[in-house]
Amino acid sequence: MSEVQHMLDLPVLSPETFLNLFFPEFLTKKPKEMRPVMIWGQPGIGKSDIVKELAAKLQEKTNKVVLIHDVRLSLYTPIDLIGIPCPDEHKEYTVYLRPEMFKMDDSPNVINILFFDEITNATPSTAASCYQIILDRKIATHQLPDNCYVLCAGNRTIDRSGVYKMLKPLANRMSHVELVTSLNDWKKWAYRQKDFDSRVIAFLNYRPNLLCVYDPSSDYVAFPTPRSWESVARRSYNRNIFEIVNLIASDIGTSAANEFLSFSRLYDQLPVLKDIENGKYSTIPSEPDVMYALCGAIVNRISDIDKQDIQKVENLLEYLMKFPVEYQFIAMSDIRRNAKAFLKAALCQNFILWSNHNKQYLED
Repeated sequence: MSEVQHMLDLPVLSPETFLNLFFPEFLTKKPKEMRPVMIWGQPGIGKSDIVKELAAKLQEKTNKVVLIHDVRLSLYTPIDLIGIPCPDEHKEYTVYLRPEMFKMDDSPNVINILFFDEITNATPSTAASCYQIILDRKIATHQLPDNCYVLCAGNRTIDRSGVYKMLKPLANRMSHVELVTSLNDWKKWAYRQKDFDSRVIAFLNYRPNLLCVYDPSSDYVAFPTPRSWESVARRSYNRNIFEIVNLIASDIGTSAANEFLSFSRLYDQLPVLKDIENGKYSTIPSEPDVMYALCGAIVNRISDIDKQDIQKVENLLEYLMKFPVEYQFIAMSDIRRNAKAFLKAALCQNFILWSNHNKQYLED
């Protein structure tokens, strides 16, 4: 058990485990029956992304429109939540104008998600104003519609990110989990992205400890996290990364950027994949860093090959079969995570034989 898990006494979940655990509840329970969920985690870990992924899965499964209402409570005061006071039409009582967050589509073909992101950055008085929303789905006379779920997310106090300790009455109104990520989780997500530099994935296979380097006690303001690596991968896609060195360093810091750039230079040393896919034999490099780069390049190349050129995929896989076993597993596992590559590899005899032989060691 990690120190953080011990301090919070919470289940520590990967994004995939979170979805497997909570998605069935969102799918089968009405919003009134569903206790609000609070997602804890360090900055840049993907708390907001997991809510978007949950919404996308709900939309796919229910064929309803799922709308996320992202409310950053750090920008709100208690008055913002209850609404501006004004006299009623007879000027006898005070009523409150309905805040915009309550302006939701309540039609049956819509699902709303009220998402209090960065809730731990809200002042205690604002957080206290949420008691009734979280528990009773209303504040004053303003009621959430019956088709609205409530989710919250925020950083931990040990992250030193300007958060307040959550008030116990608020905490007791929610279910709590801590979100963590691993390289395998991140790669599953990364391979679903468009315009995403595969060199970043290959580099993190080689240096997995650089996926997330968060030290709340340091003065560094640019450092590796899943979020900052996403920015690097989008910036460097189809670009000469040696022309944007400072852009990359502005996301992940100069130390990690220099390692990534040094790794990227290895691509000039790789065998010519077009020769291999056309059946020409090539030697297999012996240097570990070159092998990690080569595994990433092969996965990326297989995803790009047209389906009618399946023999080219077969030739690349035959070459891959000659790798040391550890690199076979790296490349084959990533092929399984990359939907475009998997669709073509699954038609190849080399892939089928290898998968059957090693199925007990592979993730589902």
